[in-house]
Amino acid sequence: MTDNTTLVPAYPKLVQMQPFLDKALPHNMCSDRLIMLAYSELKKNPLLNKCTEESICGTIMSSAQLGLEPGISGMVYLIPRGNQATLHLGYKGMIELSYRSERITSIEAACVYAN
Repeated sequence: MTDNTTLVPAYPKLVQMQPFLDKALPHNMCSDRLIMLAYSELKKNPLLNKCTEESICGTIMSSAQLGLEPGISGMVYLIPRGNQATLHLGYKGMIELSYRSERITSIEAACVYAN
């Protein structure tokens, strides 16, 4: 049986930063869940595990600050760019952030065609 650090080298660093995640997260989110979602994303993508631990931790902290979860929710995505992990906002994350604003009351999708 392999341990978490074999599959995801940045895992110990993520656990170590949990107290900081707790301070950054909104009250309705849990740092344990965020770390496990990050672990799952890192485990699925070997290229992410080649990124620096600092960049991985930075993306997770940014995700916490935004109050958005990485992974299958489609809110934010962890994308490897060389040896740097980057955080990309998904359309569901954009919608979530928009609804948090008092300026947006509804969002509609529409097809766009050439010409």
